[in-house]
Amino acid sequence: MTIEYWILRDADITYARWRGHIDTPQLRRNFETYLSDPHYRAGRPELIDLSGVTTANVDMGGVSMLLNKVNAQDFGGGQGTLTSILATDANSYGHSRQFQALAEMRRGVRVHISESERQALAILGRREADLASFLKGRPDYTG
Repeated sequence: MTIEYWILRDADITYARWRGHIDTPQLRRNFETYLSDPHYRAGRPELIDLSGVTTANVDMGGVSMLLNKVNAQDFGGGQGTLTSILATDANSYGHSRQFQALAEMRRGVRVHISESERQALAILGRREADLASFLKGRPDYTG
């Protein structure tokens, strides 16, 4: 039951890995930590890996409040945050789709959902075939 993130400055992508059971309070704590990270930058593309999630109990009202916090930021005239979600099973896909629907009603976060690592990386303009290749040798990745 962890959510970890790494700001991969050399690739200008934030990679987040979710594992085990995920709930709204845990999501909120991670989000607050991420926003206060000295290397956080509004609009940096994100790759959210849900392949290790076993169960989730996430309140969409809580997620909506988090989206509002992101959307209140100044993106410097950019397109907002491109978010690529790797959802490898039906449960993770369902939660991702709900998040995507909430994000579509606002500006600031553009969500794409993929079932394969290759697709999730391609959305972010990466050519690697899998996460292991993408993460290998990254100076900011400690996972």
